[in-house]
Amino acid sequence: MTAPPRVARSSPGCVAGLMLPFVAGGGLAVAQAVHLLRRGRWGEGAMLLAVGALAVVVGLALVRRAHAQAADADAVQRRAEADPGHPWRWRPDWAAGTITHDPTTGATTLGLLAVVWNLAALPAAWIALEQWPRTGDRMLLLVLCVPVVGVTVVAAAARAGFRRLAHGVSTLRLGTVPGVPGGALAGEVHVPVRLDAPGGVQVTLSAIRSELRTTGRSRGVREAIAWQAAERFAARRGPRDGETTVPFRFALPADAPPTSPAHWEAERVCWRVEVAAEVPGVDHAARFEVPVFPLADGAPPDRDDTAATAPLRPDATEPPLPLQRTATGVTLRLGPARNPGPALPLAALAVVWLAFTAVMPPARVPLAFVVTFGAVGTAMLAGAVVQLAEVTVAEADGTRLRVQRSLAGIPWGFSIAAGDLRAFDVEIGFTSGQTPYHRVVARDRQDRRHVVAGGIRERWRAEWLADELGRATGVGLARYQTREIP
Repeated sequence: MTAPPRVARSSPGCVAGLMLPFVAGGGLAVAQAVHLLRRGRWGEGAMLLAVGALAVVVGLALVRRAHAQAADADAVQRRAEADPGHPWRWRPDWAAGTITHDPTTGATTLGLLAVVWNLAALPAAWIALEQWPRTGDRMLLLVLCVPVVGVTVVAAAARAGFRRLAHGVSTLRLGTVPGVPGGALAGEVHVPVRLDAPGGVQVTLSAIRSELRTTGRSRGVREAIAWQAAERFAARRGPRDGETTVPFRFALPADAPPTSPAHWEAERVCWRVEVAAEVPGVDHAARFEVPVFPLADGAPPDRDDTAATAPLRPDATEPPLPLQRTATGVTLRLGPARNPGPALPLAALAVVWLAFTAVMPPARVPLAFVVTFGAVGTAMLAGAVVQLAEVTVAEADGTRLRVQRSLAGIPWGFSIAAGDLRAFDVEIGFTSGQTPYHRVVARDRQDRRHVVAGGIRERWRAEWLADELGRATGVGLARYQTREIP
């Protein structure tokens, strides 16, 4: 039986105490602005009035939000104590099997962050621009990077607001409550507008592992994708005119990590369903947190409607990867630039990073910083070059697995006898943003892993390749590995 959790709740009094100087400073700014306006200094007074009013509004909004979050946490605590053995019933939306995504929440959060950030960044940038002509200190120009971040946050908030206006509030109606490891997670996403997505809607199911790290006095949260599957499903007309429904179904691995209870731990897991569709205007995007829990022996789920929903796949006559069958086995050839998506942004970031590093010596930045920044930029550029230029050739038959790689004419690889192979695994090799790229790994009898092919975006393609290699060499496939690769 699951013990009742100690639900993490923010203290409204603590938040109010933190916001008191912020609100008080805003009030003083408003009072000073009124004084300036009475003296006829309209420009300075109007700007100070806007800054002060924003500070007061943001501070009060944060205090109100802390009160609402504390009330929600108390309600979860009461439900957990009443039914400790069914953690998916602690949240009302999970218990009902109906989860909503309102872009307004994200737009409001980003808007508040943008206001707080720009209230600090814009005055600092203004002071730097005033002092630079007199001092000639180029380091002051680095302060201008701070408001650039603020402008980016404002753009993100505006985009979320436009998405709310264009697509409304999306709803996920779960067919399985909860999703059970070794079973399936199924549901149907309802969008209140018509989505023109002839290529289908991308639905991604992810297990996100969050780890609380403490170093000295600093604390941070590291997120990593423990498992993920992504498929395209057809967008259908909803029960009402102008609506769209997207039914989906994912098989869950037997060793899938369960959702952590509704309290903070040093390490926790949450499962997310993300929906994305490229449509005219603002692209559709929604995210839902879903319950995945093991059940007691013989206990039925609250809801179990896993109607078959086939994903949209490419033409079956075309192989998912460039694999050729020979008289004795199979040969895989992966050419260069097969993954420009993550490689090109990394290369662009590396170029900007190195250009920023190049202006450090004239600005009399300490040598240690220059060397460190240069090393990081060089490593990023090297990683992008490898992703763009590496060539992989893998041959598998009943006697041996041979993998040959080359970069700029420099070859390397490995060869393993088929009798020394234990299995082929599919693992997450690296992530670009929130998109994982999988790799197929051969495990030998000593449980050592050897990478056969990497940079495969869709998990099902990697599983198909592992299955083909397993057939060619006479070994099996260890499907649905959830091990995270550092």
